[in-house]
Amino acid sequence: MKLLAFLHFIFLHTDYLNVGLPTGITGKFETQSTIPKNTSIEPELVTEGLYFAEFYEYIYRGHFEEVRISREDQVLMMILSKYLRTYGVNCSAFLPENTVEILDWYCAKEEISSQNGLETSRVCIDYDQKGSGIFADPDLYDALLQLENKQSAALLQTALRMITDPDSIENSPDLFHKAKGLVDDMAIFFNLNPCNSAAIRRFESNLKNYTLQLAPDKLDAINN
Repeated sequence: MKLLAFLHFIFLHTDYLNVGLPTGITGKFETQSTIPKNTSIEPELVTEGLYFAEFYEYIYRGHFEEVRISREDQVLMMILSKYLRTYGVNCSAFLPENTVEILDWYCAKEEISSQNGLETSRVCIDYDQKGSGIFADPDLYDALLQLENKQSAALLQTALRMITDPDSIENSPDLFHKAKGLVDDMAIFFNLNPCNSAAIRRFESNLKNYTLQLAPDKLDAINN
């Protein structure tokens, strides 16, 4: 339980990284997609200028074989969680009737150490969950929970590294860039794409399919 709670903060609650990059770190990852635009009449998913533009478009089009973020990659969990929370906040009117509440971990009990009357350390020894007040599509949220369970062992090593080295996030340009890029993406994602659009519905369906290793719903071929 402690691991899941810690990972919830580090990997799922990416808002805490909505700050500037460390001095000397510049550049973006997958800023613009190189995928040719679809020529069909179906509305496109707008991704131009987004940090994870290539990922979004390959998922949207159902070309899972081209996706560079694997199902074992912690970044996939970050993206799925942040997407669910952002949709729940910005597009709640378009959620299905059978919504489920996204749960947050919180510290239910702390162990406080002191010496000579002064507090020397404070450690959380028991965690619990409570509703976040944000609701989600039950199928997509279930896909996230299944992904969390599958990735928990791999994430343990990263979590332990972060516990022993408080500066590990700031000293990891790759992780910092991706978390910051995701926050920036989701800040404008639903300004670019209407909540109830056919493109969003296709993107969500294929995001779930990719996460659960199901067959994609392919939109069109890619011209190499």
